[in-house]
Amino acid sequence: MRGGGNKRLTDTALKLLGMLDAQGYVPDVSELSRKAGREEWQIRAALRELAEKEHIVYDPDNHFATKVVLGWNLEAEAERKQLQEEAVRRYREYEMFPGRNK
Repeated sequence: MRGGGNKRLTDTALKLLGMLDAQGYVPDVSELSRKAGREEWQIRAALRELAEKEHIVYDPDNHFATKVVLGWNLEAEAERKQLQEEAVRRYREYEMFPGRNK
């Protein structure tokens, strides 16, 4: 990812990204706070985090202009793909050596 590096999204940022992606509008910070079960400062920090990692376009001075750019977590998607490839590799090894115990 260009701006985000390899660092994973925090739990609050992941929750917020899912909420913003599912909503047809941008809720205000107090509504996001209530729905996410987080403090308002945590919501603002998560919004900044999502903007830094290029998941959303966010300007704190114009909150309602927030736009979701990338509504999924690339790191989680890459991890799922890696786990799936590992499972396929293990299955192939098992098929090649069916009597082998693990």
